[in-house]
Amino acid sequence: MPATSTRFCVFLRGINVGGKYPLKMAELRSRLSESGFEDVVTYIQSGNILASAKLSADAVAKAIQDIIQQHWKYDVQVAVIKAGDLVKIVEANPLDDVDPTHLAVTFLKKPAPAAQVRQLGVALTGDERLEPGRRVIYLYLPHGSAKTKLNNNFIEQKLGQPATTRNWRTVNKMCDLLNG
Repeated sequence: MPATSTRFCVFLRGINVGGKYPLKMAELRSRLSESGFEDVVTYIQSGNILASAKLSADAVAKAIQDIIQQHWKYDVQVAVIKAGDLVKIVEANPLDDVDPTHLAVTFLKKPAPAAQVRQLGVALTGDERLEPGRRVIYLYLPHGSAKTKLNNNFIEQKLGQPATTRNWRTVNKMCDLLNG
């Protein structure tokens, strides 16, 4: 356990999407603060959180899962990334030649071999693209995330681990919030 607080970016899978797992961010911020998390900030209603803690990333994920289970009875997947790593993810974007309004990032619980990620390409249609990163998959989805076969369920099934996806605008906004 780190002696000083570390800033984390947290993405909850499936919160407030299509009426499933309704959760008010103000209440979540309050519960997290009561549980010892510091400087808790949320962005929009889909489970995007910045928080500081004197815990490891795995311990942060477990603590937040437990808080949500205890207070809302939801079993949700939690992706946790150190703040500095989120900045590196944005800087390392290998798809910087595409329209950013159709770019997304899938966050994985653990690193997946690049060759295994590239095998997801069997689900690509038209001009969709994917590129592996460290614990992420960069996706170019020009026809929208609702029409692609490369959804979280497909990725989880093929990689055997939890995944949650955010559009490029959200990922960049989280970086902006990190910088004040």
